[in-house]
Amino acid sequence: MSSKEDFVESYRKIYTKLKKKSILRKPNYAECSEEINDLVNSLKRQSKSQPYIGFCLKAVARCEEALKNLTLEAVAFSDAGFSFWQREMERSEYGYLSFGEDFSEAVDCYHLAISVYKRLNKPAISAALYFEMAGFCKELGKNEEARDYFHTAAELQQENSGLCAINSLEKSVECNILLRDYGNTCSDLIWMMKLASEISTDTPTNTLVVSESGSLIVTPVRTSGIFQEIITKNARSVYTMVMMEAKVSLILVLILQGDFQQSRDFVSKLERDATANGVTTNTFRLIIELFETLIEQVERQDVEMVMAVQRELHPWMTRQQNTLVLMIIEELNASLRLASVANK
Repeated sequence: MSSKEDFVESYRKIYTKLKKKSILRKPNYAECSEEINDLVNSLKRQSKSQPYIGFCLKAVARCEEALKNLTLEAVAFSDAGFSFWQREMERSEYGYLSFGEDFSEAVDCYHLAISVYKRLNKPAISAALYFEMAGFCKELGKNEEARDYFHTAAELQQENSGLCAINSLEKSVECNILLRDYGNTCSDLIWMMKLASEISTDTPTNTLVVSESGSLIVTPVRTSGIFQEIITKNARSVYTMVMMEAKVSLILVLILQGDFQQSRDFVSKLERDATANGVTTNTFRLIIELFETLIEQVERQDVEMVMAVQRELHPWMTRQQNTLVLMIIEELNASLRLASVANK
């Protein structure tokens, strides 16, 4: 195939075969599927971003649907979706104008693949596709869609893989923070804590988890932070650390919401849980005092003191937690500016 005209002619011949229907004879879907796949391979050799690849793979999926080959149908739909994602990501990377056609096609194909995998009772693969879709959306700056897909992935994963569900929820939390949707951020963090507390496991903290679909799931283990010593002192569970890290983030989000009483309650719970898990160092005691001071100074709207506490806490917190503290300072400054304008 040397040109667009060659492709169109080849596809037209296959399409003609598919259109030849009669009462007694159906099209040879298997032959057409094979020929379209050959066409796809030819296109891929020319360029991975060929605009026709996704549509050809959708045609393959429809042939497999007619043949009732559910697995091949799902694979073809997911491959078609991935092709459309590649084109949309390429547009975004190079700053090309996008009217969203490839994005819509990609989402549609992934949803079709997911519906087939659900019929095949393959929740892990369905969840993996939701997770992948969410990742693409996040890269494209579509944080609301990404949040919803990460959340759906977690719902599918929670029955069979709590660690994967926690990983998806962490991503959902990231999106909610970017959206400044603090209510849903709290809900996701509480769900993470619930999952972590329910799971009993002796999984080593450095274990890599592979999903049913074969994809590698990165465990949400912190290599540094307030609870690093839980890994070494109490290797009982990565989930214990996840639960406490989520609790720290929840405290900060509650401060952002102005819910100082609940944030104080969770600081007390954090201290009790940490003590129960062997974290009793003077450093940790100091960190608890810093959180108590942070709440008090935010309530007093003392920006200078809050910034001083932020500098002390910074080395002990994750990047996401440090972002939340900076958002607290930003909100506090905005509130003070509004008050200043109102008083003039």
